[in-house]
Amino acid sequence: MTKTYTTLARAHHELYQSISDYDREFRDLTRILKRTRSRRVLEVGCGSGNLAPRFLEAGYDYVGLDQSASFLSIARRSAPEARFVRADMRKFRLAPRFDAVLITGRTFTHMTTNRDVGDALRCVRRALQSGGTLVFDNFDAATIFTNKKRRYVNESEYDGRRYRRVTSNTLLPERGWVWRWRADWTIREAGRVRRIRDVRILRAFTPDEIALHVRLAGLELVRTTRAGAVLTTIARRS
Repeated sequence: MTKTYTTLARAHHELYQSISDYDREFRDLTRILKRTRSRRVLEVGCGSGNLAPRFLEAGYDYVGLDQSASFLSIARRSAPEARFVRADMRKFRLAPRFDAVLITGRTFTHMTTNRDVGDALRCVRRALQSGGTLVFDNFDAATIFTNKKRRYVNESEYDGRRYRRVTSNTLLPERGWVWRWRADWTIREAGRVRRIRDVRILRAFTPDEIALHVRLAGLELVRTTRAGAVLTTIARRS
């Protein structure tokens, strides 16, 4: 587990309040859930729980799952009524089964090997009731590997803390559709400056790869759509 999910958990949570549009993400997800009449929902990779209060307010029976104890500590403070479970997405068992499993925030890009992917999707299948729905998003390999831009800068201020994160990507095509993601953080708080580096390997997918993995896990592909660099897949347990 990298520093994002330990040392940098609070910084990541606070920076992403200005990067991500959680209201829009929630609306997009609930449009799917309403069509499938899903009420009992498991969010895998729930992180610091940004979506949890929205699901609770809308009346969903919500459970959040994440491997990071630091993220879950933040999540429990922001949504104390919710149930949160600490577990690896490749090795979890929960009961009773869910109407829908959501893998949000491109969390699935951490599944860098085919074994990781298969283990995670089989856990999802086991967690879904018959006819249940899986929704998960990934980075699109074609977009990532043809994009010439390799460096990104994010800056924000939250409760007196100032954040600057410079990220750079090094493509590793000899290992598949994976890349090395490096983040150099500068955190200024109360006159103190901290600099922290975080590095991890991430994986992108092509639509046909997703379709094959879904099928091998015993799920039925409904559709995969592309928006910018993101692929969103809907699948179903028969």
